[in-house]
Amino acid sequence: MHCSFSLAEEVSRVDEPLTAAVKLEAAAGFTGIRYHAGMSEVLMRIPTPLFFLAGIFLPACGKDSSGDSGGLNTPPSIDAAEIQPQPVFESSLVDCVGVGWEDPDGEPPYYALEWRVNGEVVSTGAQIDGAVFDKGDAVDCVLTPLDSGGEGESKMASVVVQNSPPQADGTAIEPDPLTVEDTARVRINGEADGDSDAVTWSHVWWVNGEAVSTDPLLSGNLLVRGDRVVAESTPS
Repeated sequence: MHCSFSLAEEVSRVDEPLTAAVKLEAAAGFTGIRYHAGMSEVLMRIPTPLFFLAGIFLPACGKDSSGDSGGLNTPPSIDAAEIQPQPVFESSLVDCVGVGWEDPDGEPPYYALEWRVNGEVVSTGAQIDGAVFDKGDAVDCVLTPLDSGGEGESKMASVVVQNSPPQADGTAIEPDPLTVEDTARVRINGEADGDSDAVTWSHVWWVNGEAVSTDPLLSGNLLVRGDRVVAESTPS
């Protein structure tokens, strides 16, 4: 960041008139003034943000002083951190999102991120998944807003990894077709569990709209020709 001004004024000296060219440079908290007189040059450094020269008031170089705090950087802030999506399962891919970013200097959102599982740091990447957590684990994300001038106050979000419910693509009653001489059973298609837990199934057998059994199998002795049989199956 730099800016420059030029100023011509006559300075009385005993030996010769002097023309002063003034250049202001803002870098590392200093403003430089170069005086040229013939072949000689003198660089003078004075602290920012303000100074007087030849009766002229010169503001510090940088952003418009009407909207900042005298050229000093102000750390950014956020209202909160959030883990998304929720609820979190072992099969989830999760992000840590900052809510309410604010930076008086107008810089875009930028963060330092730390993931913890049961209090131990496991990653500083943008996302984590079930490779680093299991059901029942406590997962925290610590989000720190940053800009070119430093860091703001960190915010933390926490979740507990939930049990993944077992799933199936569908069920079917076997044999098909079913006769009164058969014993009916339920076939589970595409069973899966995100936590790799063993899955058990409970069944309710309905005949013509009436619940008649909760056994795994339904005897044909309970059926007559033309009955409508339905099996309601629930995993756990």
